[in-house]
Amino acid sequence: ADHAGEHDSKSTLGCAMFLVGPNTYFPLNASSKKQTVVANSSTEEVVSANHAFWAEGIPMLALL
Repeated sequence: ADHAGEHDSKSTLGCAMFLVGPNTYFPLNASSKKQTVVANSSTEEVVSANHAFWAEGIPMLALL
């Protein structure tokens, strides 16, 4: 979130999915997206996390 007041830079959201096991650490997918506006509050950060959940997390349920 932009708590410092810099309104000329936009936030970026990103997420990464890894397969983790006792002897395994393998990247499955990663993505990032430039936001159209600066995130001014922590609530907007939750919206970014929601996007990552629906775009990356739900499709990964097929691996279970």
